[in-house]
Amino acid sequence: MQKREIPETMQYNSSEKIPAEWISGRILKLFKIKNKLLLQLTENGKKRKACIAKGTADCYGECRKFLQPGDIICGSGEEAFCKGQEREFQFSTVRVVKASCLDSVESGLAEGGKYALSKQKEYYHIYLAENENCALYVRTKARTALELRKFLTEKGYMECFTPILQKKFYGGGARPFVTHMADTGSDVYLRVTSELALRQYIAGGFDKIYEMGYYFRNGNTSAKYLTPFMAAEVYTAYSGEEQNEKFMEELFHSIVKGVRPLLESCGQCVPEAFLKKIPVCSFEDYFMEKTGISWEKSSEQEILRMLGKQQDCSSEELVKEIYKYLKQKLIAEQKDPLILTDLPAGVSPLIQKKTDKTLYRGYLIVNGATLMETAIGQEDVKCLEEQLRQQETGRTDYPDREMEKYRAFLHANALGYPRTASLFVSVDRFVSALCGIENIGDYQMKM
Repeated sequence: MQKREIPETMQYNSSEKIPAEWISGRILKLFKIKNKLLLQLTENGKKRKACIAKGTADCYGECRKFLQPGDIICGSGEEAFCKGQEREFQFSTVRVVKASCLDSVESGLAEGGKYALSKQKEYYHIYLAENENCALYVRTKARTALELRKFLTEKGYMECFTPILQKKFYGGGARPFVTHMADTGSDVYLRVTSELALRQYIAGGFDKIYEMGYYFRNGNTSAKYLTPFMAAEVYTAYSGEEQNEKFMEELFHSIVKGVRPLLESCGQCVPEAFLKKIPVCSFEDYFMEKTGISWEKSSEQEILRMLGKQQDCSSEELVKEIYKYLKQKLIAEQKDPLILTDLPAGVSPLIQKKTDKTLYRGYLIVNGATLMETAIGQEDVKCLEEQLRQQETGRTDYPDREMEKYRAFLHANALGYPRTASLFVSVDRFVSALCGIENIGDYQMKM
């Protein structure tokens, strides 16, 4: 392989700062036409067209001879409109910032290489280079996480960290991924939720806490919610339902306003509804509006007929069917932001009941998906223990030895655990809603 020799006049001294008025980028594509080089540059996933023309650029000849895709260049010039009324940056001064050690670059994706051209889309680096929406997803997710942390820090929340590998897991009805520790010879679980661990921070005197990271559920995969998924769990001691709903709306608007400039710079519009006050609706009113049936007043038989179920079922099974119908049918049609409160009560040990049939639990629905979930924690210690037992096997007389994993949590509650509001934020769904993504699987890294 022949090494390229770039003239010193084209090499950029890395000890010097790049002037603010200069632009920089990596060359994705390069076309040589008469008296001109046409370039497609990318910087952090954002693409722009540029050209180096004879008589305009100070080193046109050297650029035509030595530049190739993969080089990173910077320089000064001016922006103009080219054919087709597209913006194009015309370089007058060019410097090579980095040029892959000046060796020629060979692509394994070329014909006759290791991978056929038809397989290019299976490789994430190629997908990022060719698909601007994919690159936008990467940038939006990073900005969303940044804005989330910024908002919570300004509100006085402290980021805490809990184990990802757990000897025993809690996660309601979710199934965990199981792995094995070679040193101890024991099975461990990838976390489904950090709820029990974070609530023990509250018991220890930390009143405003959160954790952001990845959660692993062996199932529950949809077009907008893969696993593992990135999410944040936020806990606030001494907070109530109204404060929690207001906090959820404020957080949503803060992230949207923070990410909006990035999206608009890439030609992506943020729906006006995302910036307006979010309406609040009870599940009873929402269910009545969508189905014509009252959740609280109708009999179980009426609701089962509406769901298309022929056989009778227990109250807990009915609630599961309602949630399934809510997520697959009703929420899927809800595009504008909506806060849905007073959700049906089933076996939800950690969530306080509001009435016999409803919970202190709400959803923030946007673009057909639940972006956030808010709840008020269970305060009755005896009721909490009974429901935890029932959730495990469906029996309240579950053996004490099997409740060992809840001992520290139940002990903390018995000592006087404060009323605590929780907020679950799905970062992946948030990004999908902001970018208008329907299938998040198209934007995940292929490994």
